Amino acid sequence: GAVTSTENSTTSLSLNVWQHIAFTVQQSGTVIYINGSEDGTFSNTPFTTNNTGSFDIGMNEYSPGVTQAYTDGSIDQVRIFDKALSPGEVNSLYNETTTTAALGTITNPSTIAYYKMADPTDETGSYNGTATNVDFNVQGKYGFAGKFNGSSSRVDLPTGDLGFGTNNFSISLWFNSADITQNDQSLFWFQHYQNPIRLGASVSSSSYGGDNDVRFY
Repeated sequence: GAVTSTENSTTSLSLNVWQHIAFTVQQSGTVIYINGSEDGTFSNTPFTTNNTGSFDIGMNEYSPGVTQAYTDGSIDQVRIFDKALSPGEVNSLYNETTTTAALGTITNPSTIAYYKMADPTDETGSYNGTATNVDFNVQGKYGFAGKFNGSSSRVDLPTGDLGFGTNNFSISLWFNSADITQNDQSLFWFQHYQNPIRLGASVSSSSYGGDNDVRFY
């Protein structure tokens, strides 16, 4: 994906509360959702991706070997879809139950990858991640979650674009912040090394021009 502008959510995040964050990306623009409701939109530059970038959960690798923006909190139910989800579909993800979280996503033909965050395994079997300093033995929104320490925790997904190409796609996850004031905590990040192409979502504190909200790239 390629997003060359940024947009902050109008909704601020709370401390020690599970909150649902999603965004849908099309060639024409990105739609932001917080807790099942549309929060804003912003325009994209027409994009394409290839297999020369990095995907990370809990931090971002801005260039090869250069990491930053570690998350302090827990992340659960990371899901990637190969289409722009409708508002109703995003709302269904927000209102799901433990049963639908486990089964509905796996059987959804639009699912590219699904990380239950009991470990870094992709439930579809296609894109297993590699975890570093992530505690998976904590209570999640549904079952267990990955706890990130804010300084070194990360999940690296396989290098590549997960089949995005020039297609529409969506990303959905649950986040529970342990330190809402820590600046620039990347929840999910894709960085294309050869071009100024990036997409992701980061917690943005007041010191970074935000209001403990989510900055989308």
